Amino acid sequence: MGNFKVAVPGAGTYRLDVLNTSFHFEPVVVEVYAEEFQPGKNIKAFLYSTKTGKDYRLLYPLQLDPSGILKYFEVKPPFNPMVYLKNPFVIMIGMTALLSCLTKSVDPDEYKKAQGL
Repeated sequence: MGNFKVAVPGAGTYRLDVLNTSFHFEPVVVEVYAEEFQPGKNIKAFLYSTKTGKDYRLLYPLQLDPSGILKYFEVKPPFNPMVYLKNPFVIMIGMTALLSCLTKSVDPDEYKKAQGL
């Protein structure tokens, strides 16, 4: 993405939020100390968790990876005519039409002969 250097006013705890329109980044807590706890190091960084506070420590300089891809719009599935054939109302109309065609094709005189009337 890019290298950024940010100056902070002094020692303290800071929250780093990365805003991106395509990716989601977890927030990071950066602790800046007035005195060095190791030679040349006075900064600690942690991934921020809303449940437990600080989650686990990150190496400094920070290299953040996105935790997910942001999708603002739902992708519509392509048109599928088979969806309409699975609809119960379409099945009822189709069966009614089929049965009405079958009953019209039978001659009433032949029906009476078959029944023995």
